[in-house]
Amino acid sequence: MKSVSSVLRDMRENVNWDREADRRRLLRRLFHFMLRVRAGREQVPIDLGAVFSKREMDRLLSEAVLGGGPRSPAVAAQRAESGLDVLQRVVLGGRDDLYDEAYLRAIFDRRLGRRDGFFSGWALMCFQQLTRWRLPPRACRLNVDKMQLEDRWNLCVAATRPTDLEIFHRLCGTVDDWALSQDRYEFLRRLDPLIEDWKGRLPDLRATLGKTIVDQLLIDSMYCHCEGRGKKPTKKLMRFVEFVYETGYRDQPKLDEDGKPVTRLATAVHHAHRCAYDGSIIDQLFKIYDKFEVDYEYEYITHYHVARESKCQSVAKMFREAKLARLRRERLNSLLRYQVMIVRDG
Repeated sequence: MKSVSSVLRDMRENVNWDREADRRRLLRRLFHFMLRVRAGREQVPIDLGAVFSKREMDRLLSEAVLGGGPRSPAVAAQRAESGLDVLQRVVLGGRDDLYDEAYLRAIFDRRLGRRDGFFSGWALMCFQQLTRWRLPPRACRLNVDKMQLEDRWNLCVAATRPTDLEIFHRLCGTVDDWALSQDRYEFLRRLDPLIEDWKGRLPDLRATLGKTIVDQLLIDSMYCHCEGRGKKPTKKLMRFVEFVYETGYRDQPKLDEDGKPVTRLATAVHHAHRCAYDGSIIDQLFKIYDKFEVDYEYEYITHYHVARESKCQSVAKMFREAKLARLRRERLNSLLRYQVMIVRDG
């Protein structure tokens, strides 16, 4: 069975790029091939940039914009998707510059300004998709007609570009083995540009990755995003820890056979203290490890000791209050047991 790249190279052969008919024919073949790949069980990545040159990609995308995409009986029945729709999904995955250049050259073409131009029809479908088909078609058409061409473009991109949440799940799927530190470090490096400008719904890290992996990633970030040991944490490190906090992830202590929390455990707080970070990152970590009645200990250093040495006064105070509350409960329980013994022996 041929690979995706081999099939694309076969399509590219014997194409006269100066002939419009050849470009249209190649565009139709590309469209049908992409649909077959996307309909398969395994989502095989399609890297057009590895087969076609930049100039050839520009010609194809310009043809898709100006020509409105492939028009064949098999495609006409699929009103939800056009040739450009599929092409832009692939290109926007990592080659935005190609699509933007084709758009900037094509935007001045008068054919795009027609009422029945390509962007009008595509923007109408995208508008209905974003409104979840709650508005009648006439109302949708009126709204789209009032838009400028650039607004229609932005609408189409917003409706079809993969969400940050979808990209995050795909990124998680690229990790071969979470047990390997180099794979986790690579994941953190690739994740940073995504969370730097995150838009939309945040992921549920506990449901997606699990407690063990998230806790390990927090520890790894202390070293992966570290520019030499020092007082000030890097922006990448702060960004990742804040991202984990914003997703709603909070530490849930493991319980032993007796139902008591396991306290002998190395956490990101201990490793941040080992790297000699200042209180800013440690204070942020204590928003995640917020169960102050559980004082984790690692190499004779507890969370309470780290809070005191990092001058996180409010956190240290909460640890003291939690300890006092625990002592009161233990004293009350001992008094109750003593009274029960007196009543039983009386």
